[in-house]
Amino acid sequence: MEASGPARHAASPPVSGAANERLRYIIDSVVAFVGALTPDGILTDANALALQSANLSRDDVIGKPFWDTHWWSHDPAVQDRLRRAIATAAGGEFVGYETEIRVAGDARRIIYFQITPHFGPDGAVDELILSGVDITDSKLAEESARAARDTFEALVTNSPFGIYVVDADFRLSLIAKGARKAFENVAQPIGRDFDEVLRILWPEPFVSEALGRFRHTLATGEAYHSPRTVETRHDIGALESYDWKIERITLPDGRFGVVCYFYDLSEREHYEAALRQSEARFRATFENAAVGIAHTARDGRWLRVNHKLCEIVGYSAEEIEHLTFPDITYSQDIEISQQHLARLASGEIDDFQLEKRYVRKDGSLVWVKKTVGAVRADDGGLDYFIAVIEDISAQKEAQARQTLLVNELNHRVKNTLATIQAMASHTLRHADDPQKFRDAFSGRLRAIASAHDSIFQSGQGSADLAVLIASQLGVFGADDTGRVSISGDRVILGANRAHALGLIVHELSTNAAKYGALSDSSGRIDITLKETPDGNIVFDWRESGGPPVKPPARVGFGSRLIKNTVENMMQGKAQLEYKPEGLRLSLTFAKGERG
Repeated sequence: MEASGPARHAASPPVSGAANERLRYIIDSVVAFVGALTPDGILTDANALALQSANLSRDDVIGKPFWDTHWWSHDPAVQDRLRRAIATAAGGEFVGYETEIRVAGDARRIIYFQITPHFGPDGAVDELILSGVDITDSKLAEESARAARDTFEALVTNSPFGIYVVDADFRLSLIAKGARKAFENVAQPIGRDFDEVLRILWPEPFVSEALGRFRHTLATGEAYHSPRTVETRHDIGALESYDWKIERITLPDGRFGVVCYFYDLSEREHYEAALRQSEARFRATFENAAVGIAHTARDGRWLRVNHKLCEIVGYSAEEIEHLTFPDITYSQDIEISQQHLARLASGEIDDFQLEKRYVRKDGSLVWVKKTVGAVRADDGGLDYFIAVIEDISAQKEAQARQTLLVNELNHRVKNTLATIQAMASHTLRHADDPQKFRDAFSGRLRAIASAHDSIFQSGQGSADLAVLIASQLGVFGADDTGRVSISGDRVILGANRAHALGLIVHELSTNAAKYGALSDSSGRIDITLKETPDGNIVFDWRESGGPPVKPPARVGFGSRLIKNTVENMMQGKAQLEYKPEGLRLSLTFAKGERG
């Protein structure tokens, strides 16, 4: 704040010594900064209060440029402003403004500082009169009041709750963030007459009753509380419900006002309805999910399970909720499951996934992939585990079948060389000239390729078992010598069964070509096919006339392949006999494909 003007102090007549002493006494007693300057800014006088405030003597300051004295030299900006003010006053104008000075102990005070020009007999400025009043305390009080007002307004306006304030003039003065929605249809509500605002929002007779409540509270200080008010809004025509309370408070300006706290019950009821819908959706998702979902306690108890999990393990929900997860976990998988759960419960990990086996109610095993997370309480402690459980038995079976086929492929690569060697030898024995050998040998090579494709490309549709067997044996030239007999029922197999049996026949044919009935010119093979009334297929393979047979010293890959294929892929059983006159194999398996 700064003031200037043409205030003039004319020259005064001389005063006597006694009067001068009295004037000095009066000036020194004034509770203000009083002094005098020459027009060019040299300090010529200062009262006692000004000197005492900075622990100065007259010799410290008299005769010096005023802006270089202790009061002003702490800040170049303050000094520069003082120089400009002195220049203005020297030009004949009054100057007044608020500024900061330095006092004793390097402390700062705020004063309202004035410079008044004094004019001599000739009308020129001959002296500048200084005065300053300490306004530090009033400024601090003003700032404190402003801070209190700002704090109060910030607390109210930033509150997420329903709060608004009506001032002593019955005007809407503050609206909290959480209350703005209630006033969104009122244009510029802050500062408007509260009577006018409320009549925009609510109809009669409720609005007059509410306004009366506010005026009564403002006048008497008596609070009012309505735990449930249900009314139709005047502005939007919607039925709403509120819990509201009003109290009289003292506002930062020192006058009374009314604060209203309200809670929108209709909004809560909307949220509760939405929550019920959300819970219903969760239940529907939980119960109808295509994977098993379960909540389990820290001690392993099943707290809640869905229909799919019951289907996977074969128990009803009532039965499984009386068990713990170790009760239905395969014994070899319990320890690793418990280790993972302990790490999850301690917070070491956020979740985990593992493959394990459950023991179904009927005693059979089922492979599952289990993903487990933790639901925690507000304090971070474990509340319960949530698990998603997927039946992967079919995948495991497919993996086992794939592993078997890969191993068979590796084994077949080795056998292929022996097969080609045997085929070449057999073809050479029956060829009269190189051309016939080349034609027969090339044809049988093509047969090997065709048989290889028929084994590894299961495709769709079905296959005639006798034709499949003949195509496999044809690779070894046994189909045109009368050394192979295929008799019995005509059996049609689906692609998977035909593929599996093709593996077995190829293995038997290769073995016969290397060691058995097809390894010389005198052996033969008799194959019988039979379909039983109960839907089973009986396959008999009998070799004779070849080299004498001895049981092997160890079980080779071929024998394991036959056993695993029959048991795992064909739901059947195999009986293999190494009789001296020739190998015999009897297979019994279900005709239908496994689902």
